[in-house]
Amino acid sequence: MYYLRDATDAAALCAALEDARRLVVVGGGVIGLEVAAAAATRGVEVVVLEAAPRVLSRGVPAAVSRWIQRLHESHGVVVCTSIGPAAVLRSEGGAVTGVQLADGTVAPADAVVVGVGIVPRDGLARAAGLAVDDGILIDPSGRTSQPNVFAAGDAVRTRDPGETPGIRLESFTAAGRQGEVAAHTVLGEDDAFTDVPWWWSDQYDATVQAMGTAPAGALQEALDVPSGLIVLSMIGDRLVAACGATHGPGIARAVRAAGPVIAAKARLDLDAVHATAGDLAGLAALLRAAVRPH
Repeated sequence: MYYLRDATDAAALCAALEDARRLVVVGGGVIGLEVAAAAATRGVEVVVLEAAPRVLSRGVPAAVSRWIQRLHESHGVVVCTSIGPAAVLRSEGGAVTGVQLADGTVAPADAVVVGVGIVPRDGLARAAGLAVDDGILIDPSGRTSQPNVFAAGDAVRTRDPGETPGIRLESFTAAGRQGEVAAHTVLGEDDAFTDVPWWWSDQYDATVQAMGTAPAGALQEALDVPSGLIVLSMIGDRLVAACGATHGPGIARAVRAAGPVIAAKARLDLDAVHATAGDLAGLAALLRAAVRPH
């Protein structure tokens, strides 16, 4: 059974896929689907098990989830949602032979990869008496509840004073920027982590990109674009998130252009958005114009 947390794990998994013919991936998040894509590209038979009703349920709108699932299925991957594993089956010699599902069926496997999210390592912070709540709590400057102690990365939850619940980001872009902010603060320079969350994933020939976070109840406007789609999440007339997927990197410019709009809490004319008729360059230009001085 394999995990994918560091370079050593990656090397071990890569070696295993040289011989494996059948792989079960537990977890339909970013890591699980990237592993599935890499294995399927090598000719390995892949089954993905996701306990939630859809893949990437934490990170993307439902329309993008469906697009990604169809992408994997077009490459021969079997995607099973709303079901999880009950047991990993092994031979008398200890080799993996399959995974028994919660409904009693068995998915044969030569290897199993577990990608079900991360639990923040906050034991040291707890022992030091720092405030912890599913992550080490920091303010936008990187300070923990102890003003002389700073933290950054996947294990932190950024929270403005009095804000609940705050947000824990699991991406290297956020971790790098948080570290930079903490260093600036230590040096006496004014800085704050107020960046709009952004992440991406490459799977097969496709790119998924997401900017911002969509709260429950946000209106989702799905737009067909060349070779894919983009979903804009709106609260009233304000853009709060953008997420898209395309074959190739075509979606990147429009999703990145959404960042300043989200940060500025600028109004966005949906009629004008629909008038772009899915032209990504036109949509990106419209988003940039939304934050220009008038």
